[in-house]
Amino acid sequence: MIISMNSPSLRNTVKMIIMGLILLFPLSTWACHDKDPECGDPTPWAGFTQIVLKQSSIDASNVAIWKASFDHQRNDILIETVTKNTGKTTKGFIAMVGGRIMLSKDLKMESGYEIDYLDGPVLSIKLLMIVLSRVFPNGPEDVTGTVTIDKNDKTGIRYATPSASGYIPAPWSVQGYIEKKSEENFTYDIALTFPINQKMKKEQTYTLKMAGELSMLNHAVFLNSQSLNGWTTYGLGPRQIKYNKSTIIDNGATPSEEPTYKTIGDIRAFITTENHPGHRDVTKNFTGFWEEKCEQPFGLQIKHYGDEGKYSVVFCGPGGCGDPSESRLSFITGDKHWEVISEEKLIQIGRSGDRKTYIRCTKETNPVLK
Repeated sequence: MIISMNSPSLRNTVKMIIMGLILLFPLSTWACHDKDPECGDPTPWAGFTQIVLKQSSIDASNVAIWKASFDHQRNDILIETVTKNTGKTTKGFIAMVGGRIMLSKDLKMESGYEIDYLDGPVLSIKLLMIVLSRVFPNGPEDVTGTVTIDKNDKTGIRYATPSASGYIPAPWSVQGYIEKKSEENFTYDIALTFPINQKMKKEQTYTLKMAGELSMLNHAVFLNSQSLNGWTTYGLGPRQIKYNKSTIIDNGATPSEEPTYKTIGDIRAFITTENHPGHRDVTKNFTGFWEEKCEQPFGLQIKHYGDEGKYSVVFCGPGGCGDPSESRLSFITGDKHWEVISEEKLIQIGRSGDRKTYIRCTKETNPVLK
């Protein structure tokens, strides 16, 4: 498994969460292009709203257990996490409200790497969904009773969040079973085996074990009245990190300096205000790839998304591009987060009032980043 966290070094949190022999290094952009067979579509299996995933190395020396609840319409996520690594057990909660504000509770996270605690389980769940889709392309309707899984595949798997990417090289295989308990409840126990170093003459493989349950949540992930006492909140978005003499740009989570919200309802009210998209301007088209300096290997992908004339704006860097479907949609013109100088020059206004000037370097939305 290759994981890129858009950072220059091995992250201990990722080693603890993702498990196993993991390679971390800068990669060329992993943005999925149309008709790329490695970009698996997990759609048939992505409708479940409660997922339990126990992920472990083959010898069970490292174990992560995640119980995740999803509200796909509101883009809410709540994950109860338990990790066991070299005899140390860590427990806590990581969450997302409205796709905009990250929360944590009872987790001591390394400064600067907070987003890893969300990326770890989300990447693993996405991988699980894609593997199941490769085995059962029509989704859960392909499963009746207990079904044995034994599949070999010669097409790799690419999967990502806005701030991390994963890759399973081919050829890979998966064995195990999945059982249909009811129309909305499935249990599974599978082992995914894949090469870890294709350059060596003697092929080395790694086996990742995944077991748990897929079901439907029968209540809201969050109530607006829920208190945030004991929770830490984080803003999400591009940020700059100084590393040696370089400046690294990636998507991350920045802790709030002081308590800003008392309840989940306060977060939703903030998101409603922040999400006002501006107004449509048919005289301008901002589609393209935007950078502060065109020689940089990172920037913003801006393109139309949906049928209302709005744009998705996602960050692209050495680890790939974010998912437009998970981005905040905007008309850009009239949006409080943007100042339009021209069709070729925009100023992005951050939550703290900081201003970044972007120029359109190409009208292509997926340029090769080097």
